[in-house]
Formats: sequence, structure tokens, C-alpha cells
Amino acid sequence: MKKLIRSIAITLAAVLVFGMTVCAAGSPSAPTASAADTALAAQAQQIANDGVNVGNGQSYKIGNLSEKWLIRMQRYADAHGLGKVLTCFDLSSSATNVDVTLRFNDLSEGKSYVFLHYIGADWQDDSKYDENAYEVISTKVNGKFISGFFTKFSPVGIVEGSASAASAVVAPKTGEIIALSAIMALIMIAGAVVCAKKARLQK
Repeated sequence: MKKLIRSIAITLAAVLVFGMTVCAAGSPSAPTASAADTALAAQAQQIANDGVNVGNGQSYKIGNLSEKWLIRMQRYADAHGLGKVLTCFDLSSSATNVDVTLRFNDLSEGKSYVFLHYIGADWQDDSKYDENAYEVISTKVNGKFISGFFTKFSPVGIVEGSASAASAVVAPKTGEIIALSAIMALIMIAGAVVCAKKARLQK
């Protein structure tokens, strides 16, 4: 019976350690980017093809962002009571303090959306990334067209949600979940060792 208990404890510890490894591998810090990058590039190209109205026709440029930015924006959205980040792209223009209108075909009737705008300095330098340097911009939606007021330009996301409903809800970080799993695994392993020692002493 004690051998059975020891075997079960060791098996559970191994399963927990394996689960912790899977959780770490699937965390947002280690994404497999190819499929998401391709989708984001296609969406950015479609937005560019449909045309963007920036301050009564001032010049603009739409650029691709990687899955890394999609993950960053989703983390912010999750922590501030917003919904799914549908897409993200770089919108650059010499214009400032203007209304922007663009077409995005994945908008759904009856839902609210916001622009999530990164306002940190030098956004192309990852070492200077600030996870809190975002502004939530209210929008007007008309069919597949979405409009909002921008003071300047840089990475932009389109997110389900409402600016008035956004709250400072702090979501747990992935690292905290992994740390808890690691502690549980150590407890299970310690239990298995104790069982093994008791079994040897009683022989």
C-alpha cells in the first residue's frame, strides 16, 4: 500500500512539473509568430487598400506590426477591462490632433470598439517598451468604418470594448501562475521523498 502511495505521489509530481513546462512554453513571452504575423500583415494591407482618412486627406502610412504587439496590447486590454484585440498596425502621419477614419471588415453590428494607442517614446526600441504607455480612444462606428481622434501616431490596435467601461483591473501575470505551479511541484516531490524514506525505514 505504501509503495502504491509513493508511486502515486511521484507520478503526480511528474505530471505537475510537465504541466508547468507546457504552461511556460505556451505563455505570451514565447509565441510562435508566423500565422499571426501573416494575418496581421493581411489586415494592415486591407486597411491600407481601403484607404484611411487622416485629417481631411493628409498623407499617412500603414505599417505591419508583429504578433509581439498583438500580445502586448491584449495584456493591456485584459488588465483594463477591455475585450479582444482584433488587429494592430502602425499608423504614421505628419498630421497631429486630427480625426481618423478607416475601414475594418471584422467590425460587428451592435458591438462597441476603441482604438488602443501606444504613446510610449521610441516604440521601435524594445528596451524602452512601457506596458502602461497606452491611451484608450473612444470611437464612432458606422457599419465597417471606425473613427477616433488622435493627437499623434504610432502603434494602434482595434479592440472590442468601451473607453468609459475600461477599468484598472490588474490581471495576473503568466509568470505568477508558473511560480505557483513550481511551488506545488516542489511540495509534491518533497512528499514523495518522505514516503520513500518511511518505506525504507519500515523494511
